[in-house]
Amino acid sequence: MINDPGDSISDSSDNAGREGNMFHLRRVLMGCIPNTPPGAKPEFTSSVMHVWDLFFSAQFSEMERTLPTVLVSAYNAIEDSGGELRRQASISLAQLLHASSNLLGYAGQTDLASLALLRADILAAESGDELTRAAIKGSQSWLLAKNSMYDDAAACAENAAAEIEPRLSTATPRQVAIWGELLCYAAFAASRSGDYHEAQRYLRLCDAAGTQLDDEYVGRPEVSNVFGRTSAASFGVINETVASRPREALKLAAVVSGGGAGIPPTLQSRRLINVAQAQIHNRDDAEAVDTLRDAYSMAPEFVGHIPLFHTLTHELLTRHGRQRLDGLVDVVKYLGASIQPVGIQP
Repeated sequence: MINDPGDSISDSSDNAGREGNMFHLRRVLMGCIPNTPPGAKPEFTSSVMHVWDLFFSAQFSEMERTLPTVLVSAYNAIEDSGGELRRQASISLAQLLHASSNLLGYAGQTDLASLALLRADILAAESGDELTRAAIKGSQSWLLAKNSMYDDAAACAENAAAEIEPRLSTATPRQVAIWGELLCYAAFAASRSGDYHEAQRYLRLCDAAGTQLDDEYVGRPEVSNVFGRTSAASFGVINETVASRPREALKLAAVVSGGGAGIPPTLQSRRLINVAQAQIHNRDDAEAVDTLRDAYSMAPEFVGHIPLFHTLTHELLTRHGRQRLDGLVDVVKYLGASIQPVGIQP
């Protein structure tokens, strides 16, 4: 899965460059497509993987620089081709738009993120790629939850999961991974709406899906997906914390503390933020400081866009005063001198 907390890096030239990159991305998504030579299918495949790798490694600035060029290339390939090449270009464009929407969601550009997802969904549907479309529906659920539309988010994820529900004995790893991640989003939305029992039902299904996959993230079967055996426990941490059961949340956190091989920084960092929330609820403030610092060191460009990270940092500052939180000095400097509570959001 974020209201825009901003990027507090003080270098004005860097900020200006990022604004320019976002302007170019926004322009492409609004339909201003320059006429450039289209790329070939191998280039599309490579670009899609590269963009999602940038996302999961929390290289958002580089992702902003890269997306306008690869999106334009894919758009022009669709216009200049037909048949199977056009279909493949459409799928690649849908996956690139999907990645764009995730970046925009974290950057607080939720309306533009919704537009990118809508176009991605149309392209995937026209191409007949039901699994790419299902993966896109997962991000639609995430975006709905970001806007506190939890019932809609749960319904979106559950309906998409039902459409691709696999027979686990014969399903491909990609199908299982996408189905499992949709169930995680459904569980998250149910938990946020206060239906903790329903969330647990989804999480049991997540656990069943996760057992079908190796806990290996490097060779993930879907470029937009990091679902694995630890996912159910990780989302369970959220459910138990929101249900005011922080000790149970921390028990689950201990189960997934290591993660799988090659676990990406964004996933590991987000997981640590959830653990820190449970630690604060359990009054384990010293541990929470260490956990938040670890989350920051893993993916600083990512945590700056997570409202919960800001909220937890503010909570610790409020409890103790800055002079007693040496472990958060670098974090506070990065986020800015004034840390304001911005609510608990995905």
